[in-house]
Amino acid sequence: MRRLWIVMCAVLLATPAAALDLIIRQRVTHVGVGTPPEDSTQYWSGGKMAVDSKEMRLIMDLEGDRVTFVDKAAKTYYRESFVAMRERVRGVRGHMDKMRKQLEQQMAQMPPEARARAQQYLGKMGSGGDGGTASSPPAELKPTGKTERIAGYDTTEFAARRGESSVTAWVAESLRLPPGYAEKALAATKDLGEGWDMARVMETLATVKGVPLRTTIDWGTGMERTSTTTEAVDVRQETPPAAVFEVPAGFEKIEPPQLDLLEKPE
Repeated sequence: MRRLWIVMCAVLLATPAAALDLIIRQRVTHVGVGTPPEDSTQYWSGGKMAVDSKEMRLIMDLEGDRVTFVDKAAKTYYRESFVAMRERVRGVRGHMDKMRKQLEQQMAQMPPEARARAQQYLGKMGSGGDGGTASSPPAELKPTGKTERIAGYDTTEFAARRGESSVTAWVAESLRLPPGYAEKALAATKDLGEGWDMARVMETLATVKGVPLRTTIDWGTGMERTSTTTEAVDVRQETPPAAVFEVPAGFEKIEPPQLDLLEKPE
């Protein structure tokens, strides 16, 4: 489940850059998930975006209203509309909320040791934050006053927090977007984290005029905190090769994975 949320965050983080013909090589570092650093490349052209790495390729087609996930190791892929993906993620969140309520009701009758284990499990389930709803306002994104040059571009740091979730974004304001494009990209993905604090935090990036070249997202509580930093190491304003927006030849199409297989408490 946590890996799923990281992927969804990557999608949300990526949306502000999508109006340019742009190639961004980047380094992604995770803390708290046992995943080693990884290199990937973002490709942007018109209404399409791809994130390509050694293990996977994610393709977003905003004009076609669909997303494609490619597993390079297994040589498989699946494709679905944003609507279908949002419905699947909503189902996961709904199931988690139901499990949480059932466990909270049972805790009063548990012995102390079992109650402590149940409380720990509730913390894992809520690591994305539970304070928001689909209609709640986004967190307030504020400039910190810090500046830094990243991948050859001057950037300014912005930060936002809601509940236990936070984001910092170093934004290159010289890479500008046509009016309305970021809002369109956000509309395609905003419901992925319905009822999730991180979704409300990520929405703030749609208000930034520029392209984030370093972002750090942080969420969770105590020992369950998770942090992911994505930093550009090379930025080129040029048209990407068409092949990066396609599934490699010979890959097998499969059905989207079932996302309701949640971890059970011990």
